Amino acid sequence: MSIQLSTHRLAFFALILAALGAEPALKDEDPLPVDSTWKGKFTQMGKHPEATFVPEVQATLTVTKRDGDDIEIELRETADGLDITFLCRGRISRNADSSLSLEFKSYGVKANPLAAVYLTDVPYSAKIAGDTIKGTWKYVEKDQGIDVGGDYALTRE
Repeated sequence: MSIQLSTHRLAFFALILAALGAEPALKDEDPLPVDSTWKGKFTQMGKHPEATFVPEVQATLTVTKRDGDDIEIELRETADGLDITFLCRGRISRNADSSLSLEFKSYGVKANPLAAVYLTDVPYSAKIAGDTIKGTWKYVEKDQGIDVGGDYALTRE
């Protein structure tokens, strides 16, 4: 009887360890899996010596690659006379309060953008809550007379 009880306890202990060490399903743990798409609006304000920005653009954010918390994104912005897709890299992080943050930066553009002026190396930051991403962006080059930024809100499609 004691051997059977010990075997039972060992099996139970192994089951608990397996459950604790098991990877949660990506969808349950991570709201930004590859191919997920988020749509919404970005505001744009500020000054640039070579451009006047429309105050609001339609935006589509698509996750193109994941490697753990590292993420690659395509960010398409459209408005009258504007259609540009930025290539971005960033990182997802879990905060002390268990909320998720997203930090990313544009590094290039895809194909031939329809834009008179555009900026790369723009930093973006956001909080992820359920099916919503809300954040801000800001780009400053004082010596060039550039100080632009805005906020954004996106909803998962």
